[in-house]
Amino acid sequence: MKAKIKGWYLNKKIQFKKWKKEKIKQFMKSRFLLGSLMLIVGISYTVVFYEIQKLDFKGEKFVYVNDVDVVGSPVAYASDSEQLNGEGEIIADKNIPPAVHEIENETKNVFRENSKIALAVFKTESALNPEAKNYNCRYNGKSQSCKRGDENKAWSVDCGIAQINVIAKECPAELFDYKNNIKIAKEMFDRRGFQPWVTYNEGYYLANL
Repeated sequence: MKAKIKGWYLNKKIQFKKWKKEKIKQFMKSRFLLGSLMLIVGISYTVVFYEIQKLDFKGEKFVYVNDVDVVGSPVAYASDSEQLNGEGEIIADKNIPPAVHEIENETKNVFRENSKIALAVFKTESALNPEAKNYNCRYNGKSQSCKRGDENKAWSVDCGIAQINVIAKECPAELFDYKNNIKIAKEMFDRRGFQPWVTYNEGYYLANL
């Protein structure tokens, strides 16, 4: 009798395993699973997207600081108040007095023991030009510096000394204030180190270290 009960139990156990395995296969092939995965991915993307974005409202002015991919390439374009020579190099505007030593001192005061690397990164990013800006476009789904003439297609722009990324067509005036720009860069550094700067990640900054 015990043998029969044991045999019946083992048979039911095997049948249950087969049934469970079949149901799992059906579930994996179902549209419900696909829909659930898409929903999870969508929710995750939304949460991460809004976590990345840092919104700073100042009266009617709005600044968007994006910690991801601060700049698309070393040395940004000159601002509209500057001129470019035939090779695309920046020609200093004589109406704007140079303030390299002020920028260096401010960086040293704000970044302290990390100022040497910070200065090398900023030199690579903007050549320490307070009004530097770099337009970012999407080509074949990848974000990179806009080609000349494509600035109106930009999805974001990198601004000032530290090339702070802003989701806009133009840089907010406050990011051309080098002290404010360096302050924001330090806040980003406190959260993520130098990781937001492509020129650091790619090692371009070493040429200015």
